[in-house]
Amino acid sequence: MIRITTEDNPWNPFTNWDEWYHYDIVNGYRTCEKVDRLAKTSEALPDSENINILNDAYDRLVSLGAISNTGKMVKYKKVYSDSNGNKS
Repeated sequence: MIRITTEDNPWNPFTNWDEWYHYDIVNGYRTCEKVDRLAKTSEALPDSENINILNDAYDRLVSLGAISNTGKMVKYKKVYSDSNGNKS
């Protein structure tokens, strides 16, 4: 499984979702909203296609980066989970 996060977010989005999300919102990144705007997934599509659409959105965000509330430019990165939810 893949998720995306800013490089400065210390929380694991797989195992510490609430903390990760709070950090993301407080810093003004609004990552989930950005992914939602970029990834036009659909229940009518097969899971494999939706995963490809999400990965394309993640790639786009990685190339764009994010700007914090203070105007600091921060990079996005993909994070991967093993079956236990451990981030790598």
